[in-house]
Amino acid sequence: MAKRIVIAVTAQDIRQVEVMAGLGMTLKHISLILDISTNTLNRWLALEEVREAFDRGRAQGALAITKTAYSQAIDGNTTMLIFFLKTQLGWRDTTVIQVPEDSGAKIIIQMPDNGRQDRTPRKA
Repeated sequence: MAKRIVIAVTAQDIRQVEVMAGLGMTLKHISLILDISTNTLNRWLALEEVREAFDRGRAQGALAITKTAYSQAIDGNTTMLIFFLKTQLGWRDTTVIQVPEDSGAKIIIQMPDNGRQDRTPRKA
């Protein structure tokens, strides 16, 4: 039976985890840079101080991105404004037309003529 090598986490490792998490790196990439297995990184993340550093890094990264998106929206970037409204404030592209049931209104859908010939099956 092979013995598992225990790799102790250092303060520098914890700081690196925080920084890389803040940059949005995956666990696989973090473990590759730290030269440890993903299993080792997962064991480290079970430690409170490592998990807190990882979560803090993710939150700091999200804050930086959100600040940039918000700033661009405020500065007049229409695309970013629409994106921000949809993702952060729940806006949607919908059109709702309400017709009372007793109005007798009919719904007519007109399809554009796209130049195709009639494709109805022909009797032999």
